[in-house]
Amino acid sequence: MPKSDVTKLISSLMNTQRLIGDKIRRDEDVGFFSITQLEILRYIDVERQPLMREVAEYLKVTPPSVTFLIDPLVRAGKLRRLSDKKDRRIVRLAITAKGKRALNEGFKKIKGRVGGVFEKLNKKEINSLIKIHQKIAVILKNK
Repeated sequence: MPKSDVTKLISSLMNTQRLIGDKIRRDEDVGFFSITQLEILRYIDVERQPLMREVAEYLKVTPPSVTFLIDPLVRAGKLRRLSDKKDRRIVRLAITAKGKRALNEGFKKIKGRVGGVFEKLNKKEINSLIKIHQKIAVILKNK
């Protein structure tokens, strides 16, 4: 692929991501704290009790930064910290029923904001877009 095509593709992806983010954050109300905290809930729900450091690695932030993001979710009863009985330094995170409801409500609000955009794509285009994103994710994970 010519370098100019790669540049156009990267620019297009960055612009699309920015525009989707702008649309999601338009009212700054996704049902709780922040888009990043919604992603934390999603990650913890999918990964099933990850370590704090795994959440930090996933978000590409420092452990103190992830603690800053997680503390309000714990105080609000959306997450629980689980200490290892053998090694108190090991802390896992678990999503609560309240956290699952917040996660579902947050995604419902986001879907309401950006769903109309994707409704303009036909089924074949949507499936192609999903497959392309999944393929890119696999390639990036294997590098």
